[in-house]
Amino acid sequence: MQPDPNDVAIARRVRQVLAEAGVSAAEVARRNDWTQAYMARRMSGAVPFSAADLILIAIMLDVAPTRLLPTGPTLTTDAVNR
Repeated sequence: MQPDPNDVAIARRVRQVLAEAGVSAAEVARRNDWTQAYMARRMSGAVPFSAADLILIAIMLDVAPTRLLPTGPTLTTDAVNR
């Protein structure tokens, strides 16, 4: 089964914001007491980030949680139309 395009878009945005902040995914995992595997699955888009995950990352980075969400045409509504 292919990852949901929306989950992939969110993961891409999280990777971008982490890179801008100079913070690695391993550091996010360590500081939130997550395994590296837990973080890797979310960073690839294979497993969606939960709202709680995104809020914890935003707090860690001192950014608004909405900063971790993509904007524009990267999100699809296919799931809503099913």
